[in-house]
Amino acid sequence: MTSFIKKLQLLKRKSLDSEETGSEQKRDQREGPSLSHQPSGSQDPATRRTSQLLPLLIKPTPPAPTEARKKPPPPLVLPELVQRQPSKASHATSKLEERRPQLPETAKEATTLPKLPAKATKSTISSAGRKKPPNSLGESTALAELADENFRYIWDSKILPRGKSLRDAVELLDEKDVLDTILTHLQQMVQASTVEPKNTGRKRMGLPTETDPDHAAAAGQTKLPRASSKEKIALYRYYGSKLRDTRHKELVSEYLHMLLGFSTQNETERAGVSEAISLAASCHLREILIALRDYGNMMYARRSLLLEKAPEDLRSRAAIQVRTTLILCYGHAAIGAKPEDMLTQAEMIVSEILLQFRADHKDEMLKKTFMKSVAMVSKALQDSQKEDVFFPHKSELVICIIEVIEEEPLGSVCFTILHQAMTTVCCMTLLKPPLDFDVKSDLVRKSIKKVFSLPALKMTKLKAGSPTHPTQTQVPPSPGKDPWLRP
Repeated sequence: MTSFIKKLQLLKRKSLDSEETGSEQKRDQREGPSLSHQPSGSQDPATRRTSQLLPLLIKPTPPAPTEARKKPPPPLVLPELVQRQPSKASHATSKLEERRPQLPETAKEATTLPKLPAKATKSTISSAGRKKPPNSLGESTALAELADENFRYIWDSKILPRGKSLRDAVELLDEKDVLDTILTHLQQMVQASTVEPKNTGRKRMGLPTETDPDHAAAAGQTKLPRASSKEKIALYRYYGSKLRDTRHKELVSEYLHMLLGFSTQNETERAGVSEAISLAASCHLREILIALRDYGNMMYARRSLLLEKAPEDLRSRAAIQVRTTLILCYGHAAIGAKPEDMLTQAEMIVSEILLQFRADHKDEMLKKTFMKSVAMVSKALQDSQKEDVFFPHKSELVICIIEVIEEEPLGSVCFTILHQAMTTVCCMTLLKPPLDFDVKSDLVRKSIKKVFSLPALKMTKLKAGSPTHPTQTQVPPSPGKDPWLRP
């Protein structure tokens, strides 16, 4: 048994020696020719044993597998389409996050990242140059009132292209054709208003009126349309909007002269013409000023020839109508013009207003129109929102207003002109230059004198349970007694 064990140990040693010699040969081949020329038998067993153990102790690091070295790049994903995956944090990082105070879910949802500014596109660039929509409610209401759909009765007699809205169909028409159509309806309304005074006299005499269908058919006339003052002014404003949109300056000048032909008929016609000029002044202020000057010269020459043998009262009344029309139109042209155009033409507008007012004959309508136009010029200059804006001929205008106050009779019950004069002066004092001391003192003295000359007010007392409302009555002062002193 012992011999068998010894044989097994001997066989194990031989196998180990053979393995060691094989590994030593491989090592010598790796180390190169410097070690391969030394014979193995010349080394002692200790050295040989050490040389056999060294390569076992120092093992070369195994090469990294090809799969680990060549990692594919992460796929490119968009953050808006794919949700962000939670990253695998280390153990220390997870502990720190656990220690931090956690925010509620509502706070996490509320925090959003700022968005980048949108890139400018062609549509946004082109829309910058377009006309902005009206900002205020008044502007949008005014545009809605002047829409073509509100004046459909004008275009019923015209042959318009089918399959289009009324607005698109009117825009396809020629500008001259559009203005002629509106002007024809305005002429019919003016004729209907002038026929009314004649019909009242014929009715008293029992004769058929001109608006009677039987009489109109016998005379071969068409029945003229009747319209209220509000409808007339709306049609004038519609005409002014079409003049504003007209591109040809010569056409604008021609139809402005036609428009001013309606202005001396009555107060409604003057108001309508001035409203039309106010709308057209935003684009054609220069043409309007020239047309107003030509109209004034033409009307003065015509009145002097036609009314040469007429009474003085009739001639003065006709001149007052022309002057009132011109003053009112100048004021509306100032309020409707653009601020930059108004600043350049303010001198001419105020000069023309003074020229038309400084005449021999004045009535109450002319005085009211003068102060109204001066107030409109003041508002137009204030709307320019520029510093150091000077009101041209300011002292001369205030002197004219003082004359209006002084011409009012003492103790008059009606004080509308006095109130309007004070309001106009208040509008003018907001602009430069300041008034002279003499003009200011004269204005204050005359105004106080007129105010204290007004009759006292007496309030009617109400009885208990009376359904009537309290009223104010003017009590004229008794002769020789001051109305402002208590009894």
